[in-house]
Amino acid sequence: MLMRTSGAPTAGGRLLTIGIAGLGAAALVGLGIKYKFESRWDLLLQVAASLVILAVFIAARGRLHQDSTSTLFVVLTALVHNLGFYGSHPLGIRFDHYAHFLGAFSVAIVIDRIYVEKLPRQKRFLLVVLSTIGVGGILEIVQWIDGYLLPNVAFFKADDISNTMGDMISNTLGGMIMGIVTLLRKEAKDIPSAATR
Repeated sequence: MLMRTSGAPTAGGRLLTIGIAGLGAAALVGLGIKYKFESRWDLLLQVAASLVILAVFIAARGRLHQDSTSTLFVVLTALVHNLGFYGSHPLGIRFDHYAHFLGAFSVAIVIDRIYVEKLPRQKRFLLVVLSTIGVGGILEIVQWIDGYLLPNVAFFKADDISNTMGDMISNTLGGMIMGIVTLLRKEAKDIPSAATR
């Protein structure tokens, strides 16, 4: 899916992008309704923020060179982050490490698409990896600060340094794997420009 074929995107491709976003938004609304009835206001706030981010992403997808693949991963990231599984340990690994890995991978895809027509692959690799590490670091700082401003909101709970480092490692791995994909992808000329989306 991450390898693109040459040629401009079809109407079907644009429809697929909108369809993915629409299904994701519907799933998020469903989760929001569920959390409202359960009075889980922290998760409801999280869903509302995700819907706003998704709406902005879709509105700007043409100018940012985004396609159905990047849209799919953005939607998956939003859904995973809103499932409320934080605190669980699938396969012995904290759930939020999985979420950070997927989030970083998605951020890396978005950044790669933005600069696909502006930078060669080697420079995009560095940009993708460093940007995901930077975004992850900023989010950890925000979590730490808001852990004291909003101590009763679980999503913003300040955590210990070992978990923070685990999150940063997950972010780095997500960015690096997408960076490797960037190096192995077809040339940038195979990626449709924003004007054709």
